[in-house]
Amino acid sequence: MSDNMENNFHLENNSSDKTNGENDKSKIANETDSREPGEGRDGNEGLTEEQKKEIQKKTGWSDEIINNIGSMEEAEIYMKAGLKEVEINGKKCLIRQDIDMNQTDEDGISNKERMKRGLPPITKNGERVELHHIGQKKDSPLAELTMEQHRGTGNDTILHNKTKESEIDRTEFGKERKEHWKDRANSEEEEN
Repeated sequence: MSDNMENNFHLENNSSDKTNGENDKSKIANETDSREPGEGRDGNEGLTEEQKKEIQKKTGWSDEIINNIGSMEEAEIYMKAGLKEVEINGKKCLIRQDIDMNQTDEDGISNKERMKRGLPPITKNGERVELHHIGQKKDSPLAELTMEQHRGTGNDTILHNKTKESEIDRTEFGKERKEHWKDRANSEEEEN
């Protein structure tokens, strides 16, 4: 698959347009979710101080990351993914630790080369890694997740408030995404 086709595929798959089946699931989830927009899953505005301390103790993540997390359920998604906090392209991020830089895609292109081109790496299972804005604001820290972790059953409504319009400019995010992967590849080279 060419880089241009790959980028178009990735942008289409990360657009806010959903299929009817996904919209139906979102409607059901929203009808059963009594939260006010912006409230955490526990009904409070984000996490409590006690929850923040618990997450910090378990993960070592900074206040900047933790203050953008909206609920314990959201934090659990990142913790189960085994994400580690680093700075990429001048921004705090939660990154995957299981990316094999030498793994190749169906075209024989290594993850290292994909990332240098601004393309997402693939996991051992062949899934493309997606970026998620923690807190859903354009300046939020980013988290590297598989599609299942990001938009899979249950996680989509935990990570995305479907009752309000996204603050993410998709065009700008496309540029940010490319820069993230390029900088991530450079960071990996510097470490080795």
